[in-house]
Amino acid sequence: MLLLRLVTTAGVKVSAAATTPINSMDDITLAKALASLKREKPMVKELSVPKAKGIVMQEAEETTIK
Repeated sequence: MLLLRLVTTAGVKVSAAATTPINSMDDITLAKALASLKREKPMVKELSVPKAKGIVMQEAEETTIK
């Protein structure tokens, strides 16, 4: 059994509007602020592991509770 259905675009309205998202002024302002921060204070990457100062490691001791 073969069923056919007629499909038309007679009731469909076509729009020529852009399909790209529209950025708000808040998005643009935020992007400018982030770019400014990156220019003024670039990230510094540590070349070596930072050394811990004032930390002493102790062996675990067994305690008894009375």
